[in-house]
Formats: sequence, C-alpha cells, structure tokens
Amino acid sequence: MSTAAPKPLPVPPLEHTVEAVVRAVGAVVDAPTLRATEAAARAFLAGPGPALQERLRQRATREASAGRSWLSAWWLRDYLAVRKPLPLSTNVAFQINPSFLGSTCGEPTDADAVETEPRDAGPGRTDGAPDVGRAARFIHRAAAVHLTQARGQTPQETDPRGNPVDMTQWECLAGGLRHPRPGVDEILAPRAGAAHREIGVFRVGRLYAVPVSDADGAPLPVSALAESLRAVLRAAARKTEQDQEAPGSRVSVVAPGALPFAAASALGSGELAPLLAEALQDPRNAATYARLRDLLFTATLTDEVLEDAEHLRRLAFEPSRVWALRPISYEIGLRDDWLCLHAEHSTVDGATLVAAIRRMQEAAEDADGSPQPIPGTDPAETGRGVGQSAAGEKRPEETACRESTQDPAELMWHWSEAARATIRDGLARGLQEAGKLETAIIRVPRPTAEGLPLKLSVDAVSQLILTVAQQLAYGRTRAVYEAVDMREYRAGRTECLRPVTPEAVAFARTLISEDATLDMFSEALEAHRSWVKACKRGEGVDRHLLGLRRIAAEGRDVDAPARAFLEDPGVAAATTDFLSTTSIGGAQQIVRYAFAPTVPEGFGISYTPHLEAIEYCLTWHRDTADAPEEFLAALPRAATLLGEFVRGLGQ
Repeated sequence: MSTAAPKPLPVPPLEHTVEAVVRAVGAVVDAPTLRATEAAARAFLAGPGPALQERLRQRATREASAGRSWLSAWWLRDYLAVRKPLPLSTNVAFQINPSFLGSTCGEPTDADAVETEPRDAGPGRTDGAPDVGRAARFIHRAAAVHLTQARGQTPQETDPRGNPVDMTQWECLAGGLRHPRPGVDEILAPRAGAAHREIGVFRVGRLYAVPVSDADGAPLPVSALAESLRAVLRAAARKTEQDQEAPGSRVSVVAPGALPFAAASALGSGELAPLLAEALQDPRNAATYARLRDLLFTATLTDEVLEDAEHLRRLAFEPSRVWALRPISYEIGLRDDWLCLHAEHSTVDGATLVAAIRRMQEAAEDADGSPQPIPGTDPAETGRGVGQSAAGEKRPEETACRESTQDPAELMWHWSEAARATIRDGLARGLQEAGKLETAIIRVPRPTAEGLPLKLSVDAVSQLILTVAQQLAYGRTRAVYEAVDMREYRAGRTECLRPVTPEAVAFARTLISEDATLDMFSEALEAHRSWVKACKRGEGVDRHLLGLRRIAAEGRDVDAPARAFLEDPGVAAATTDFLSTTSIGGAQQIVRYAFAPTVPEGFGISYTPHLEAIEYCLTWHRDTADAPEEFLAALPRAATLLGEFVRGLGQ
C-alpha cells in the first residue's frame, strides 16, 4: 500500500461557517425566525465563538499528531454510540450491478459482456434452478479484493484530481466486528491474515463457515467454492424441516422454534451488550464469536425472486438476514440476478465500496478459475498477511479449511432461555419495524445540457428536482442533507452540503409559477457549486458545527446564553434532514442503495444519474412520513417542469 499522505482536514474559518449557516436558515424558515438567528449569530461571533474556535484548533493539532483529524474520533464515536438496531438506523444496503457476472440463464451472452448499465428493475431472469456457479464466481472475485486488504497490499486510491485518498476505510475489508458494549461499542479487528481464511455462508437462517483462501492467501478456485456452496445447500436442506428450496421462500426462516443465527443482531447494542457478555462466558459461544470475528465476509444465499425495491428493502432493514454488526455482508440470488452488499456504516462510506466493487470487476479469472493478482499488488507476497499466527500455531479455522467441503461447519449459539426470550422479542420487534419501512424506485427524465450557455451539474439538477418536488407536494421546502466525499483528507469521511439554498428555493417557486429566468437558474446552480467547492476545501458547515458544539459541551465556562446560536431553532431547522440524500455516481458499480430516514417524517434517498434519466431510490416510514404519495408523485412533475424550462433555454 502506498504511503502517500492525504492532506490534513482544516478547521474552517468561524465567520465563514456562521455566515453559511445563516444563509441556509434563510432558505427554510420565516422572516421572524431568521431575524432571531441573525441576532444569535452576531452574539456568538462577538462572544464565545472565537474562544471555542481556538479550542477546536488546539484539538486539531493534538489529533494530527495521532494521525487523525479533529473530527474523526468524534465521528466514529457517534456511530458507535448508536443504541438502536443498526438495520433500522445507520446500516445501508447497496445493490451491486451484476452485469460483470453474466446472467443466471446459463453462459454469459454478448449483451451481458458489454452491459454497463443495470438491467431494468424486476424479478430477474432465471432458469428455475439455483445458480451456485454465479455465486461462487462472485465470491471468488470478492475474496480477491478482501484478501488483498488482509495482506496489507491494497493499492493506493486517488481522487479524480489525482490526490491520494485516505485508505483507513479499506481496513474493514479484512473482516472483524463491531462489538456491542454498554454506552459505546468498539471495533474488533480480525486476528487472521490472508492464509487459510473462511467466509460465512448464510442459508435459511443458518450460518456455515467455509474455506475461501489457500495456504498462500490466494482465493480458492471457483470450482472449489461452488462445491462448498453446494455442500451448504445440502446441509441446510437436511437440517430444515420446511421446504426452503421453493421460489419466494424467506431466508430468515429456520425450523419451527429455532432462532436464526443472526437474530441477536436485531437487538440494539443497549440490549445486546449485556446479553452477549453473559453468553460469551460459555466457551462454546466464545469460540463461535471468535470465528465470526475472523470471517473475511459473509454471503447470504437467497431463493427469493422479487422486484429490486423489495429485495433492497428486505436486505437493508429486515433483521437476521446478516449479522448486522459485521462490516460487510453480501446477499446473492440463486434464482435471479440479485447481488447486494449490506454495510455497517461506522467505518466505511459508499465511495470506498464503489472502488472495492470496481476492483472486483477488474479481478479477472484464469481459464481454470484460479485468480489473477489485483492490479498494483505484489504476487510474490500473496501469502503474507497482517496478524498471522506465530510459527507452528494453528487456529481452529485453519484446520477447518483443510477439511472436506462435504461437511461445512455450522456456527451455532448456545443461549440461555432468558436470552432466547429477549432475542425472540427483539426479532419480532425488528420485523415489525422493518415492515413499516417502504422503499420505492422512481425514474425521471434527465434534463440535457445541449445548447445551454452554462454548465449543468447532474448533482445540482438532481437536487433542484427534489427542491421543486417539495414545493409541489408541501408548498414549502425543508432542509436537505447531501453527502460529499472527503477522503482526500486525513481520516476523511464525508461532509454535508446544504442544497436547499435561498437561490434554489426562489428558482423552484418561480419555476412552478412559470416566472423563472435564466439568471435565477444560473444563480441556483452557482449556489450549489459554491457549496461543493467549500466542502472540498474543508470548509463545510455541519461538521464544524458539530465540533463547536462538542467543544462547548466540554467547557464549563460556556454558559447557556453564550451557546444560543448553537442551539438556535433556526439553525436546528436548517440542519434537521427532512431529506437525507446521497449519490456515489453512475450505476456501473452500485446500482442504487437504501437506508432509513433520519427523522420520522422524512425520507432517505439515494439518487443515480443515467444518460437520459435520474433515478431516486426512496425509503420512508409508512406511518409517520409526511404525505409520501404526494411527494413521490411530485418528483416526475418536478423533473418535467425543469426539463421543459431547460429545453426552452436551448431553443
């Protein structure tokens, strides 16, 4: 791995942040509220603001000496402090474009080979038989990328400008666990290197450990992986009383009265931490947990044939489909082309996963199914890994890797009756809550830039459509979160861009009333562009506000009146995400993804640009979302209005 160093994350200028916050407030509140915010801002700059800023700079200096940014430890802690069940709060499901694997209908066709866009949403194509060959091919490619990280050889990634990005997020590809603890969880790194690694295969609620790498740390051949998967299917069928091979069966179902292996991860950490601590006193559970920790990744094999939106909703939110505290878990359709990744979000963001999937696509196979090295790695060092055993030491999983694939090892828990009751209750609650979440895919026409006297950013256009849709559906506009990749900075994660600007709101209103002008459109686009540039300079607003609030909370000399700006209702309105949105580019690697909304009345939205369309993947709470039918219906109307306006400019 390259030792190129990303640049340090600066502490943004205080005056810039305060001014930008006030402008964001002006886009979402009434005039009296804005005047109160402006007064609080002036008092903050004249009062405690500069002292808090200086303390934040001092923290930045201390954290830099430890290789971190002033933000990174706080950011990770905030994720690890989440007590709610992770699938219902911060985890994300990313649908992978499966075209590089061909179709489940037999040998890949020429159309499969050249396809760069995902196929239409639908149940997929199938010959009616489970396709373990396709699953084995994907696992083989995924293992090549994960094992490269386990060896510490992941090539340095760069951003589009050629700047090195921070590679910390790649560490989760080596395996490990988020371990629930009282108050704040912790990350447990895997103990194993690349040699003799296992993956976990979920089938109808059971988890089996199967070998995935050889003594040199290279992925096993596709043929060996396929035989392991067949062995898992046979073992699961033998142990399950219900017929799990029928299309449409639910992967979370096991024999009546039994608990799925991953059921406990349906609990939030507040419930799970004491339950797991007690269970790990049993050596059998301790051995299971150690093995779970050292799995390279897990893959759930499903027979479900569903529309993509329902596939995505189930993997994102339903409990027990994956162990929700593992960093990366995959789900692979055996009867359709479904391929998806479930991510525990505390240590990794979408842009890193896009890069990982791209490398899986590039990990070509030799004719005999053996791997070729990932570009940029040293083939001579394939067997060397981080955290390898001492000479002569053999872990249980190493022995298991040498055993016959005819008898895959099932991982099992031994819960007390009290624990089983708690888990059953949590599983039932998780299923009930997941059932209240709806996911929909909406495609709208993408306005074209042909003949226009200005640049048309697809991100800015996507956000303008959302702003216009809010105006159409609600007659007002509430705050929107747009994620910006910040990995070019040391320990960088994301920054928040606030796309609901006064210029965007003014344009949306006049577009609806048919009074919009080119100048207003240009101003709205420029306002979005200015936010992007500020974020990329390290001068975003939301993370800076978080830092100032943390510093204020640590300082006993900062009284409540002095904190008025940080607790101002207008500031709260501008930073409460009615729409939590994000995009990670086109659909070549990640087709779409789903995550829970951050407020009960709001929406979680990923959007993906296509050549002639923009796709929105929306998730909302059925019982609490604000008029979801009206908002979804407003999206095509908003896109049509904007498209007609843009076409008019080009004439």
